[in-house]
Amino acid sequence: TCGYCLLKRMRLAAKGRGANRLPDRITHAERTRNMTHIQTIKRPLGPTESLYFLLDQLNCLNFAVFAQIDGELSHESLTAALEAVQAEHPLLRARIVTEQQRLMFRPVPAVQYPLQASWLPWRGWRAELERQLQQPFGDEAPLLRCLAFAEQTAKGSRCVLALVFHHAIADGRSGTEL
Repeated sequence: TCGYCLLKRMRLAAKGRGANRLPDRITHAERTRNMTHIQTIKRPLGPTESLYFLLDQLNCLNFAVFAQIDGELSHESLTAALEAVQAEHPLLRARIVTEQQRLMFRPVPAVQYPLQASWLPWRGWRAELERQLQQPFGDEAPLLRCLAFAEQTAKGSRCVLALVFHHAIADGRSGTEL
């Protein structure tokens, strides 16, 4: 199953809507065709978003949502899932700029700023996650980082998947829903 289908199945299952109604596979061409109608975001930051952006300049306010996955997670599935998530959420294809003394979200092409997973060793994943939480995003896009920490054990494989967010685009609740 491709990452796009997997993501949709997980969301439908969580909502109790019968994930089995989805096709087993969606080709890259179909995903690309669906992405031609992608909504972009070009607007000023709201008061709370601006507050988090400005506070982040003083003390990094990044936060993380993470999950442990028992079993193997392939690079291809994770990449496809990240592409689908980025296509669905305009703020994951935006950066924050200052224009005429206002903070603005400005769209960036997902092709130039793809959401990518950094695959890192299991050992020390907590320390690396802490480092990522303290590393400002600056003016880079996307305003989300994905970290995957994998390990092979005698019982099988496991992975910790961590999404590190800039607080101007999400909070703990919306991050968890993603």
